[in-house]
Amino acid sequence: MYCILKKLFLFSFLIIAGLHGSAQYTFSIATDLNLLHNFTKDEAFTTIGQTVYYQLHISKKETGYALISYHTGGKVKNNITAIANNATTFPQKISFSATSKIKLSQISLGWKHYFRGGSNEEQTWGLYSTAGFGLLTVKVENTFNKTIDTLSYKLLPTLSSGTGNVKRLTVDLGLGGEIPIGPSIYFYGELRTWIPASNFPSPYLYNNKIPKMLLISGGVRILFD
Repeated sequence: MYCILKKLFLFSFLIIAGLHGSAQYTFSIATDLNLLHNFTKDEAFTTIGQTVYYQLHISKKETGYALISYHTGGKVKNNITAIANNATTFPQKISFSATSKIKLSQISLGWKHYFRGGSNEEQTWGLYSTAGFGLLTVKVENTFNKTIDTLSYKLLPTLSSGTGNVKRLTVDLGLGGEIPIGPSIYFYGELRTWIPASNFPSPYLYNNKIPKMLLISGGVRILFD
């Protein structure tokens, strides 16, 4: 499934590139630093990251975009209970803690619409919204503070030690503003969220409802025309 999705992302990007090559559209390259907070219960953390945009301006008000973002790892700690599978096993119950390091990266394709101003505005500030479809990769590393024989004990909740990769589809929504700070150079700020569009259970996540994200970012966009 994810191989198909990756091909779809590549195909969509090639369409954008083909449009750029076949018509006199302008484009921008933008990058920002952002602060991300995950609100998922039992796996809440805050981390910093960077986003790089390619933006193809279909008109002054309408823009298609492709982006890639990556973030430093967040850390969460939870309590786990191991229950013996057999009544003769001693002890019958073991309590321990699990530390999870969670690192996020994402690719996304979407649309940007200016409510005020536009992609080539030179005099005043602009206000816009974004909406897209993303593929989020979550790298998780779980460490237990005790060695547990998982053949003899059942973990509640179920959690695997070691490293695993989890993928999620997301709907990406955002609201942003920008001001011109020089010829074809703009400073922008955005408030964005990732809404999960798929939920495939993973033994490496304490709570499989991840992500519930809010991102605050600020960066620079350079317009090429």
